[in-house]
Amino acid sequence: MKRIVLFGGTFDPVQTGHVAVADQAVRALQPDEFWFLVDNIPGERKPVHASASLRLEMVRAAVHDDPRFTVSDIEIRRGGATYTGETMDELRAEQPATRFELLLGADSARTIRAWRYGDRLLRDEWFVIVNRSGEAPLSLEEASSLGYAPERVRLLEVDAPHVSASAVRQRVMRGESLGGYVPEAVAEIIGREGLYAQRSVRA
Repeated sequence: MKRIVLFGGTFDPVQTGHVAVADQAVRALQPDEFWFLVDNIPGERKPVHASASLRLEMVRAAVHDDPRFTVSDIEIRRGGATYTGETMDELRAEQPATRFELLLGADSARTIRAWRYGDRLLRDEWFVIVNRSGEAPLSLEEASSLGYAPERVRLLEVDAPHVSASAVRQRVMRGESLGGYVPEAVAEIIGREGLYAQRSVRA
């Protein structure tokens, strides 16, 4: 069966930690494909700071020379608020013979019951839960207590830079260097578009 790992997020902006997690996940999991899913309007999170089209461009720029990665705009094309349950319905309709595996950070994994369609996701989906060095790890026992089916969960230990998108935005607002925080191609787009210098969403 074909396996595709899905790494969803706002990527506002994509940063070096995201890329490191993706790289280590591909090496460890050896999926047939690894997709970045860029949210349109996040249904579960705070408003975004850059437009969907620019966030998509930044993710594509971050991984453009790496054939292991696919950057999908399925959630942007659907429009409206992004809910993972709706994305999974669409993907399964398009590729019914494929096993999709949702890659989540441990913190996100702990909140899944609060998501729209969270119970359905727990019942139907496969998961890769990322434990990053220096953060509180999630065990299979805890995952089971949260409603995950242990046979559908794989835990992945990664050593990735502790960079947050909010820290990147704050550095831009303070006029500080983004070296080591985002890929160079992403920094160029941020500078070109004047992103994050103000708090409003750029069209």
